[in-house]
Amino acid sequence: MTHLCSLNLFRVENLPSAIGKLKHLRFIDLSHTFITLLPNSITSLYNLHTLKISLCPTLVKLPEGMGDMV
Repeated sequence: MTHLCSLNLFRVENLPSAIGKLKHLRFIDLSHTFITLLPNSITSLYNLHTLKISLCPTLVKLPEGMGDMV
């Protein structure tokens, strides 16, 4: 499962830090979830093109390393 390219999650409250191991991930849709924080490991997803976080009412902060992503 390490070659997963797209991930759509619905009605989740937590995103595991192991998501950083999915190096081939290009698209993550977290819309309409109840996530409050994204794990810092998300910043190691170098192939990530799209992070969709619209309508996440509980998301309060993005990881500091997000600004360094290409």
